[in-house]
Amino acid sequence: MMRGRSRSSISRSKERANMSFFIFIMFFAVFGVIMVTEFLLLEKHNGPARSRYEELQGSMRQNRVLPSDLKKYFLNDLRTTFIPASSLSALKQTITNNVLTPFISTSNYWSIRRDSVRLSTLKYTISNNVLTPFMSSSNYCSIKQDPVRLTALKQTTLNNNVLIPFMWTSNYWSITRDPVRLSALKQTISNNILTPFTSTSNYWWLRRDPVRLSALKQTTLNNVLTPFMWISNYWSIRQDPISLSALKQKILNYLLSPFASALIYSWDGKASHEGVTEKQLPAQAPQDAVWQPVAGTRFKFYVYSAYVERRTVAAVRVIGATKTRGADSVFCRIWLPDNRTITLRAKVQTIRENWNLKYSAVYVLCLLSKTGVKPKDTIGATVAVIATADAATPPSNLLTVIDTKPKPGIEGALHVCVKPFHFHYGRSEWLIEWMELNRLLGVSHFYMYNKTMSEQTTCLLNHYREHYGLVTLLPWNLPIISVTEIRTEGQFAAFQDCLYRSMSSAKWLLVVDTDEVLIPRRERTLPALLEGLSASYAPAKVPAAFLFRNAFFYVLWEDDPQAPAKLLTACKTRRWTTPHVLKNRSKYVVRPRHAVELGNHFTWELLPGATSVGVPKDLALLHHYRLNCEFGGMSCVKVPSTVDRTAHQWSEELMKRVTAEKKLLAKACPKIFPA
Repeated sequence: MMRGRSRSSISRSKERANMSFFIFIMFFAVFGVIMVTEFLLLEKHNGPARSRYEELQGSMRQNRVLPSDLKKYFLNDLRTTFIPASSLSALKQTITNNVLTPFISTSNYWSIRRDSVRLSTLKYTISNNVLTPFMSSSNYCSIKQDPVRLTALKQTTLNNNVLIPFMWTSNYWSITRDPVRLSALKQTISNNILTPFTSTSNYWWLRRDPVRLSALKQTTLNNVLTPFMWISNYWSIRQDPISLSALKQKILNYLLSPFASALIYSWDGKASHEGVTEKQLPAQAPQDAVWQPVAGTRFKFYVYSAYVERRTVAAVRVIGATKTRGADSVFCRIWLPDNRTITLRAKVQTIRENWNLKYSAVYVLCLLSKTGVKPKDTIGATVAVIATADAATPPSNLLTVIDTKPKPGIEGALHVCVKPFHFHYGRSEWLIEWMELNRLLGVSHFYMYNKTMSEQTTCLLNHYREHYGLVTLLPWNLPIISVTEIRTEGQFAAFQDCLYRSMSSAKWLLVVDTDEVLIPRRERTLPALLEGLSASYAPAKVPAAFLFRNAFFYVLWEDDPQAPAKLLTACKTRRWTTPHVLKNRSKYVVRPRHAVELGNHFTWELLPGATSVGVPKDLALLHHYRLNCEFGGMSCVKVPSTVDRTAHQWSEELMKRVTAEKKLLAKACPKIFPA
């Protein structure tokens, strides 16, 4: 019974084995038929394609077809599966050379390398064509706020400049049929290739930190190499350290170099032809003393004037205004009078007195060290400040570089700096008295900045400018909100501009407001006071700046019954008994050639070794004719006070001068100053 059952089980096992073998044979037969059929169909389809490919390769060798034609043909009509391995390798190299860097592999590139002019032009062309898709859109920052336009920009960039070079990889076409994988690929490429070069604001500073730079390069390599992992021989290259190193270096050169050296002048300052270009000066004329924007920055950034700096550093010093902390990275492009053009690094230096507001006055230092260009070579040049994130676009600002070397015959010259006029300044009657008293005291020139002023004041200052040449009146339309964003119309930028503007023509510079007058107690003029103060320090080193204490002469106090004339300085003689301490509302006189950065009440930075000292109140005092109490109300008139008639010694002569000027103004501005 048991023996019969055993035979039955063996028989069924044999039947199942036979059936499995039959199915296995049938499967391979069907698979073989399918593969042969597909092969015949594909061979029929690609036969002409292979011939066309060989024809294009031959044409390309004879320079009769553009790389873009080969790329287009390759993408649309050819399957990499049916290209011989040697031809595929050559084709990939051709695409790498001619698609990714279309200008470097031109047939005459090597001859161009020996011609510095043509090479410079070629590199600039490469910069424009490589940088443009990533970081030269002038309104890129505004586009970022518009999802629709941003999406369109990213799609255009991805399709035209990022994805296309990788479309020849063997499995790209399979990825394109998988929306999820394709989306992931696009996002990866967008994040890791586009972003590092458009939004890494401190990239240039990373170059100075070997550890962080190495990390950045490694990150870039990891994310750039990934698409190349589809290349059939990538894995074999990885086993060959020499070939892998060469591949990495090639990729770094193609992707990092255009950003690191093709546009920015050798960041370490080394002289090389990358920094000297033949880019022509833009058609518009350069300007001085006009606020001009720096396009492409994340925050407001404006520049006003540019000066030669020979003392602390070899540079062009640009006066500007931008973010107090975390300012955008910029560089300078300078068109020299000898027709050379240099593009070089810039350092944004915040002016110390900024009240911790969002925006501040700044210096933009265009550093000339190791460029072979001397500061004197930049006199009369044109300079533009350009955002690193907007490097390839035409500059949005052009400034004339002004010389700061002292001219002969300026001994004793005393000039005055005044902060920008605003709130439609209209105290024209007092302004005549103020200017004439300063002239009596030895002031020979005034630097003034006009945000807004009354028609009377405008006519008055134009009279002094045209009739005597006493006033330099400059426009001051800084598009940053005063008080809330920047301190009082950006007055500290005006002080710095005044410092460097006066450097060539003034021995002394007095920084005061139009309601303040510096009165010497013993001498008749301020130059005499300053010469006496300087002589008192000889033969030791003479101080570079003298600070003067401030005393309020409130206009709210009663008039002096002994006033010799109907003048404010004659009638208002009551002042605080104890003047303010130094650096609290004090003002100063400084030698411009010894100063680097000015403040409101004292100098922030002088040249190394230069000093500033306070002047005793019995030698000179700053008379501050204040209209109102500091904090409102009338409490200020109750402070201890004393009568000080020092200004009366100028009243008689001052009255004659004011009367004479009013007669002249009646002729110059009859509707405003009637006779």
